[in-house]
Amino acid sequence: MVKTLNGKLSLIYIVIILAMSLLGLVSVRNLITISNDIDGLLTNNYKSIQSVENMKDALYNQQQSLFLYISGDKKEGLAEYSKNNSLFLDNFYFEKNNITEDGEMEYVNSLDTYYLQYSQNFFTLSEIIQNNGKVSGYNFFFDEIKVNYDTIVKTLDNISSLNETMMINSKARVENKTKIIINTTILFTLASILISFFLSRHLLKKILYPLNNYIDAIKDIKTNSAYKELEITTKDELGELANQFNLMAKRIESFEKSTLGQILKERNNSNSILRSIDSPMVVIDKDYKVTMVNENFIDAFDISDEKPEGRYLT
Repeated sequence: MVKTLNGKLSLIYIVIILAMSLLGLVSVRNLITISNDIDGLLTNNYKSIQSVENMKDALYNQQQSLFLYISGDKKEGLAEYSKNNSLFLDNFYFEKNNITEDGEMEYVNSLDTYYLQYSQNFFTLSEIIQNNGKVSGYNFFFDEIKVNYDTIVKTLDNISSLNETMMINSKARVENKTKIIINTTILFTLASILISFFLSRHLLKKILYPLNNYIDAIKDIKTNSAYKELEITTKDELGELANQFNLMAKRIESFEKSTLGQILKERNNSNSILRSIDSPMVVIDKDYKVTMVNENFIDAFDISDEKPEGRYLT
């Protein structure tokens, strides 16, 4: 239990700081969640689509290198074919290790089979050209290799289409999740503000309640009402203030009950009566010295340089 006023005020600050810190943590967590979802889109589906496009480019270049090979430029054709074969396989194995969607593995396995046939067709083409000439090589290219090429491209399109569809669906899920996170953050912010407000208000009320009692007690003394002893409800600085106030009130009460207190009380009453009279009034003692005047007397005789009390009435 916090016993000091400083501790109670610090508790209010701590409540506000905790609410802000918790709100910050929730916001950071939500940002990380959104970031991970977006990163998942880029890492999984987008990179699969990119690897498919790279395989298409490599396969197209292999087709061109086969034309070079058939036309007689075997060295250049073989070099281009080998380079693009390596490029195709690099992207193929990347895609094989990046399976994320249902049905994607079946397409990849089919692609593996079709490309193996495509690679074997190259060696068959080489034998046909060597044994039967270029014309037979062209015929084999269009009858077998081109058909196999179209099958591979179609399979690659299926993989790309699957990832594009899932990417669109994932994008929609991320958008929905983002809306939920934004709404949750707004609600949590409002809840934090309300909780902090009411809790701080409650703590402030507990602090200000004794002060209101002190103010009422001071007003009672000012109006000469009966002195009321303050109830000490806390052990903090306000409790000590209440204790000192009670001691002061008792001393004032004792003073008023004394003879001097009665004299001063009568004098104060006389002053009050004198001030309430509209006409200029002055009170003198037996030696004709001024003891009391009201404001109307001062205004009527234009007395402004010093107080008239104690001066002879002349």
